[in-house]
Amino acid sequence: MRHAIALLALLPGVAVAEPHPFNVHDLVALQRITDPAASPDGKRVAFALRTTDLEANKGRTDLWMVGADGAGLRQLTFSPENESSPRFAPDGKSIYFLSTRGGTSAVWRLPLDGGEARKITDLHADVNAFVLSPDGHHYAFAGTRDGQTFVIKDGATLASHHEGGASTFAFSPDSQHLAYAAGNGLNWFVCVDGAPGAAFSALGATPIAFSPDSSRVAFAALTAQKTWRLIIGKDAGVQSKAYDAFLKGSHVAWRPDGTVVTIAIQKKVALRIEAKP
Repeated sequence: MRHAIALLALLPGVAVAEPHPFNVHDLVALQRITDPAASPDGKRVAFALRTTDLEANKGRTDLWMVGADGAGLRQLTFSPENESSPRFAPDGKSIYFLSTRGGTSAVWRLPLDGGEARKITDLHADVNAFVLSPDGHHYAFAGTRDGQTFVIKDGATLASHHEGGASTFAFSPDSQHLAYAAGNGLNWFVCVDGAPGAAFSALGATPIAFSPDSSRVAFAALTAQKTWRLIIGKDAGVQSKAYDAFLKGSHVAWRPDGTVVTIAIQKKVALRIEAKP
């Protein structure tokens, strides 16, 4: 939130109004920043900015970019349709993003040194998630059509799910494996390279994190009892260990030595929980 406020302060047209009680008009007129993404070299940040035309009663989201030092703010997209989820290419020379240009949500690519954005996916279905591999040679996304979710990798269908969706996509560090969570309601399972692992019940889950050697995955799942479980899996996502530990989880990561580190929030206090598989 602090970073979003800092970005908002840099935007043109953001002025300080005369003090007055906050009202519905102010709420609707707020500019909202989402999806901040850092460039591979850490020198730039791309983000989505939503603005509202009160007279037209219509909102619009465009992509912007700014230097990490706050300099060089510029707008990247000007389409009347909405753009979101910017992702830098591994070489930092272009940005991939989602756009509703053409009527359905699709992945587009915009070169940062000049030129027009080019459509990457054409499913005739809405794309609701996408991810790039660390080496930049692979991509994956989920698309929904007629109630069915398709998981696409490098232009080919990897899997399809008749009930529920697919989310929290992650490529392994070596770019050879793709993991994602699929499910509906309380019933979930993690797929690695299209193969489903052991099912688990959860209201939601944190993003999936691959181990440094690309052999295992870890994530935290919110149970129906409103507690979080740290789940560590291997061999196509089959559950190997589960740790009931905390009330609210926010992030799961791996240390180089293979230890799983979870940052959790319990009673407004940040906790660091480590588990050695």
